[in-house]
Amino acid sequence: MGGFLSYLIAVTMLLTVLSVWNFEAADASVPLSANMSNDNGLEIDIQNRSAILQKGIEFEDLGRYEDAISWYDKVLEVYPKDKDFLYNKGNMLQQLGRYEEAIVWYDKSLEIDPLWVGSLNNKAVSLAELGKHEEAIIWYDKVIEINPYDVDAFNNKGISLSNLGKYKEAVTSFDKALKIDSKNLLALYFKGIALAGLDRYDEAITWLDKALTVDPKYVDALAIKAGVLSELGKKQDALTWIDKALAIDPNNQMAIDVKSRVQG
Repeated sequence: MGGFLSYLIAVTMLLTVLSVWNFEAADASVPLSANMSNDNGLEIDIQNRSAILQKGIEFEDLGRYEDAISWYDKVLEVYPKDKDFLYNKGNMLQQLGRYEEAIVWYDKSLEIDPLWVGSLNNKAVSLAELGKHEEAIIWYDKVIEINPYDVDAFNNKGISLSNLGKYKEAVTSFDKALKIDSKNLLALYFKGIALAGLDRYDEAITWLDKALTVDPKYVDALAIKAGVLSELGKKQDALTWIDKALAIDPNNQMAIDVKSRVQG
């Protein structure tokens, strides 16, 4: 595999980890245990759990992650053992790229519920973002043990395996995802990338084409396909596909890099 294609694969893996995480909403059906207020004037009513959770979600939707963290801190002063709020605080820290801190809060929620898939999965994602892929895989496996039909966990595990250069094992993980959901876009796409990592370029193109059948405007898949075609010496075909990518997103850096490489 050529150096440039190796670079494309590495960049693709790094840019896509968070896009496949499983951000679960906290369970708003569980009531709080009492009416309480704290020194900050926060009032929590037994009937208002949904409103409390919604407040944090509103901060998140606005991209006000620091405000969301402050909100959860206030709630946790009253309910320090509430796994939902512990988990949501971890999610906000993860959104800010504060992965080590996020893991601390996922661990706190897992002390309360060791089998909670949301915290297990998002802890693994944070570990992957820190480059700790071997550890991440251990936690993805815990998710899969609890829910053997979790497509995201198989995809995430495959991504971490690919980051470790274990492309054959990655293909196996993506195949398991595809047994559950044969048209899963990310599984099709990343299987193609893993096959390219194994220098199985014709097969890689086949699976990238399957991804493009699901989403013909998937720019990253178009760019990677062009990169694979370039690796096969099919320069003109590569330019055709990269131009399709740039027609959709002229500012896509991966597509720009591929075109520059092919033309150079």
